[in-house]
Amino acid sequence: MSSSPSSSSARITSPRRSFTWTAMVLLLALLGSTVSPAEANNGYCNVCRDAPLNSPGVREISNPDHSFQQSNGVIMNCGELETSMEDVRVGPWAAAGEDHMCAVAQWIAYQYCKCSGPSIPGLEDEYHDPAPSCDLCGHPSVENNGVPPPMWEETVDTGVFGRHNCKGLYDAAAEGNIVSSMCPALQAKAGPHCCDMILQPGKR
Repeated sequence: MSSSPSSSSARITSPRRSFTWTAMVLLLALLGSTVSPAEANNGYCNVCRDAPLNSPGVREISNPDHSFQQSNGVIMNCGELETSMEDVRVGPWAAAGEDHMCAVAQWIAYQYCKCSGPSIPGLEDEYHDPAPSCDLCGHPSVENNGVPPPMWEETVDTGVFGRHNCKGLYDAAAEGNIVSSMCPALQAKAGPHCCDMILQPGKR
């Protein structure tokens, strides 16, 4: 009768499996080495925007008590803005709408708050026609005079002729492709959504 394998021999790992695990560990180590301190948010939204790889330090709000009023009348401070985004994921981890929510928060922080840490380029200017035929952002309740970049691809119900993305709608109105009599209704319905960005703490 042949003897059964000893418990010690049963635990021997095959060379192929050992090589596979070694390769995985090395790959994870290499991936981890590309993460700098400036990416400490690790897949979550940073309202101050992360600095480039290998930049020293982390960008974060430096005036958390500074308050500002949004166009809908809601008052919040920069600390609340930062905190409200702490569990919002970005990139491949993001749920539907989270990338856009983060972009809106970053734009608001850029407008109202101060950030410490490495210097990075400013955000793009608002998309604005100096002499539009119909100014989508011209409604009295609208604070911004142009469409901020995070809103360019956002779709909005015009209340007049279906849904359109904000940048295309702004273009069409500015170029005179909308009947002038419809302009006031379009400004009232779509202007606040496209031209102003609003966040309320605790609401998604």
